[in-house]
Amino acid sequence: MKKFTFNFILILLTLSIFSCNKSDDSQEPKILSNENQILDFQLPFDGTYISGEIDENSKTISFNTEGQNLEQLTPKIIYSDKASISPAENLPQDFSSEVAYTVYAESGVTEVYRIQVNNRPLSSEKKILSFNVNVNGTVKQAEINHDKHEIYLDAGDFINSIDPEITVSEYASWELTDENPDYSKPVKFRVNAEDETSVIYEFHANKPEFGMVRSMVERLLFYPGANIQISGKFIDLREADEFYLINEDGSKIFPEIISEESFYYEEEHIRYYSATLKIPYSASTDVYKLVVKIRSYRVEFDGIDILGENVPRVSSTDKNEYELNDTLILYGENLKPYIMIPHDGSHYLIFDTGSGLVNIDVNESQTELRFVLDYRWDHFFWPRNVSKKVYLMDEDRRVGESIEVIFK
Repeated sequence: MKKFTFNFILILLTLSIFSCNKSDDSQEPKILSNENQILDFQLPFDGTYISGEIDENSKTISFNTEGQNLEQLTPKIIYSDKASISPAENLPQDFSSEVAYTVYAESGVTEVYRIQVNNRPLSSEKKILSFNVNVNGTVKQAEINHDKHEIYLDAGDFINSIDPEITVSEYASWELTDENPDYSKPVKFRVNAEDETSVIYEFHANKPEFGMVRSMVERLLFYPGANIQISGKFIDLREADEFYLINEDGSKIFPEIISEESFYYEEEHIRYYSATLKIPYSASTDVYKLVVKIRSYRVEFDGIDILGENVPRVSSTDKNEYELNDTLILYGENLKPYIMIPHDGSHYLIFDTGSGLVNIDVNESQTELRFVLDYRWDHFFWPRNVSKKVYLMDEDRRVGESIEVIFK
């Protein structure tokens, strides 16, 4: 009986203990999460979602883009478990200005993240900034004309080995318009800007150009039969497709090459050319342009004034050799009391100044010109036995044809 009573009491005590424990558990408070972080924030650019850079110190999320439309973008957001976010992640936003997102922890604690998109406009810059070529071991920098979109380089005899190194504007790119360029002709390079606009630069290697076009004096005034002196770079008339004088009406006359020579300067890789051209006697009165077509280039020089009426002509002299104090006599037609004699790098214009120091005259029929070679002209005879040309001229210093004589 005592044993039964003891066991009964033990059972009651055990039940009492379990009952107390259950009551204690139901009274413990629930612990809520304080996590309120944005773990990943993505925006769609060009059809692809890109993650922003999260700075937990400043609570900013930044993107660096270019040329994007930031209106109505729907983000993808990963944030702390048990947290919520506002605005809702499935709502499109205009990110052209800063957008704030508030993350609410389960416990109610909040954190604000600011979304900043640095959206750089697409660059429209499309310049060739440098164009360098190794010419026979020397790197030469080409001249760039941005107004004309042209590039110039003298490569001399190494024109067929051009392999340029090119730098262009930031974010731009370049390409050849022809996969197999012929650098003896103009070559085109296309520069593409980031905003998909483009511009064509034309590269000219050994571009022919006139350095000088002149008469025997400073004016470009000529009669038919006169000589024109020309010089320039890479303008060898022997290689030209054609060269001619042309007026505004399109009428062409074709001068004759009297003499020519060329010089090659290895250090500069430049070939200079000079020539003397004779104006055809068929030339009529007009202002002409000298045109040379060579290697796909058309080189022009304007302002050549030709007078085709009353053209002075010389047919002969009274003798071939002259000594000091002789009288130089020219025979011809439309002669005028004006001549020019080159000597020792200078050009002597000879006409009656009215001072009596120059003895030159023409007969009434303009068929005979006389010039006294007195002591004032003794320098013409040094050095001795030198052939000189005597050029016909007029009062406007318009140059005509010439005849050659010897000063003994």
